[in-house]
Amino acid sequence: MNNNIGNTDTQKTLGKLLTVNDVKEMLSIGRDRAYKLFQLEDFPKVRINKQYFIMEADLIAWFEENKYKTVLV
Repeated sequence: MNNNIGNTDTQKTLGKLLTVNDVKEMLSIGRDRAYKLFQLEDFPKVRINKQYFIMEADLIAWFEENKYKTVLV
């Protein structure tokens, strides 16, 4: 993962940024399923040009909020 988002102060403020591939590997899911997850309306992602990102803390919070729900992707 290469998160060259500026300086280390910016990285400390934002936290760790994850790509679709990072999430795919973390969750052991396929590429298509990872993209579908990022396309969910309530999934806290950021799209810059054609690439999606999610802050690691937001991913953890989203899982906590949805841990008892069935998420269909």
